[in-house]
Amino acid sequence: MGDTVKDSSRFQALISLDTIQTKLEKTVVSLGMISATLILFINILYSAVSGSTLPWAAEITQYIMVWVIFIGASLLMRSTGHVTMDLIARFIPKKTVLYLDIFIYAVVCAFLTYLVYIGWNMTLDVYSTGQTMTTLNVSMAWVYLGFPVGVLLMAVNALKLVGIKLRQAIGGE
Repeated sequence: MGDTVKDSSRFQALISLDTIQTKLEKTVVSLGMISATLILFINILYSAVSGSTLPWAAEITQYIMVWVIFIGASLLMRSTGHVTMDLIARFIPKKTVLYLDIFIYAVVCAFLTYLVYIGWNMTLDVYSTGQTMTTLNVSMAWVYLGFPVGVLLMAVNALKLVGIKLRQAIGGE
């Protein structure tokens, strides 16, 4: 029992960071969904009253949803909510499944890290061209930035899952 208390205190900073990251992601997704819904609602009301729509409403809603999707994908990674192929896991020993999970999440983390690199370069390219949104004079780089940020958060969560699975494998939990 004493080792468990000492062990958990070593990881307290990481647990706190994980909690902060998760709360931040949930907040961004929630605010994004609320904002998109509110903008579309206002656009519908405006359309009913004036007979035309707000030119920026559909565009800004799409861009908000880009961020919501990528941050939401990170939340799914943390809760292992993505689609998985678990048929094989039913027929092999649990210990083997654990090592297979470690391998899969490590490969996913490496791939996501590569995608962060690609996304960051893509964002810089868009920024350097000076491309702006159609209806607003805002750089499209802000929209493109949602990809590397979301994928980076996914990679961090995949790395956390590798750590959790390794700890289970070593500790026999």
